[in-house]
Amino acid sequence: MNTLSNILSKLLIARYLRSLTFLCAFLFLGFNGFGQNPTVDILGEPATVNTIAEYTVTVVFSEGVNGFDQSDVVVVNGSVTTFIPLSFSDYSVGITPSGAQGNITIDIPDDAATAILGGLGNTAAPTAITIYDDIAPTIAIGAPSAAGTTTGPVTYTVTYGGADSVTLTGANVTLNTTGTATGTIAVSGTGTTTRTVTINGISGDGTLGISIAAGTASDTAGNTAAGAGPSTTFAVDNSGPTIAISAPSTTATTTGPVTYTVTYGGADSVTLTGANVTLNTTGTATGTIAVSGAGTT
Repeated sequence: MNTLSNILSKLLIARYLRSLTFLCAFLFLGFNGFGQNPTVDILGEPATVNTIAEYTVTVVFSEGVNGFDQSDVVVVNGSVTTFIPLSFSDYSVGITPSGAQGNITIDIPDDAATAILGGLGNTAAPTAITIYDDIAPTIAIGAPSAAGTTTGPVTYTVTYGGADSVTLTGANVTLNTTGTATGTIAVSGTGTTTRTVTINGISGDGTLGISIAAGTASDTAGNTAAGAGPSTTFAVDNSGPTIAISAPSTTATTTGPVTYTVTYGGADSVTLTGANVTLNTTGTATGTIAVSGAGTT
């Protein structure tokens, strides 16, 4: 009887240990149920990147698996550069972009691994997509709204391309000046394509133009616009043309003719006629006036 009792006790203990082993495996490996294929997800991929620096994703199976390695991770427009098992079901995978513009895709196909319990292959993972974009937004300054002015205002249109955010303010705009010309800057507009830079309160003489600092626009990948300028300038002229009358062509005459040369400076148009000239006389001296010449000097 003792021998039979010992045999029965050993059988019960063995059955208990087998049950405990399976329970521990279920808890440790993440049992997904016999007859069900393990599922797998790729987690943590960034929406966009703009450098070829490695980024990390986590591959998570629904239960513990065998046979999963770096070669089972299929990457387009990049490569697997780090592969670290974290557990029987979780893996850290480093992805390095190739540097080509466009989508970086990560896939794990069917049957890349098999369940430790049950031996079934996994189903394919949903594709993980990251956009590679290292192209900065563009910026261009248009021509001034006027070639010349006395007090303004004069405007410039600033055009952006490929921007998702534009932050241009007056503090980002430098007024380029010559002579005594000056003015004040204001920026207006909304959206991500254009802004208007207005120069008000213009005074002095010389030229004005603008330059724009770098970083006034960005895209979702984190690329920022370069600076722009110097722009085309416009003239500021608040001083009238000069005029000078030369000495007479002779100091004395009986009947003439006698000529004077009239010289203009800074004129864009000269309209002098005889009607604009007064003959200053003394005594009985007199004469008639005629004006000749062309151009602006």
